[in-house]
Amino acid sequence: FSGLPPTVLAKLSSLLRPVPAAVGDVLQVRGTPGVTMPGVVAGAVELSSEYPEVELEHILVDNAAMQLIRNPASFDVIVSENTFGDILTDEASVLSGSMGMLPSASLAELPGKKSKITKLSLYEPIHGSAPDIAGQGIANPIGSILSTAMMLRLSFGLNQEAEAIEKAVESALSEGYRTADIASDGGTVVNTTKMGDVISGII
Repeated sequence: FSGLPPTVLAKLSSLLRPVPAAVGDVLQVRGTPGVTMPGVVAGAVELSSEYPEVELEHILVDNAAMQLIRNPASFDVIVSENTFGDILTDEASVLSGSMGMLPSASLAELPGKKSKITKLSLYEPIHGSAPDIAGQGIANPIGSILSTAMMLRLSFGLNQEAEAIEKAVESALSEGYRTADIASDGGTVVNTTKMGDVISGII
């Protein structure tokens, strides 16, 4: 949900309504048990009429997986249940070059009128702990750094600070700095610490 504008998130959240658990896997939405994926879909359909400039499309997950490869630019936000979401985010990560590039947020609530989340949420890169490369200094820190930017924006309402981090990451990449997982011809390959130092130096 985090890619949607806060006003849309707030309205979608208010439209979520309990649906009998028999019609779908029960999700925890804003701490309310009994809200299911069909309820989320129904809320999205109802809300879509208020935003005609935003195209709403329902597609099956196998088609979504194919379209992510064929035409990734056709997606702005994907809303799915957890299992499908895990699969699609792993697939989408290769489009950016590496799983180490992507941030994520597990939100305890949706941003509302206060423009920030007041309950505890978890921010982390989409990859796991990667024990196979622990201690080697080759991990890409960008996903962790961008997760911090998401935290500043969504949990603390610090949009300028978040934007400063995001622009610093863009600048470091534009200047040719690369960790081994995204190394390319002509780039400067650096270790984990050096990439973090470059980005923080730009900030």
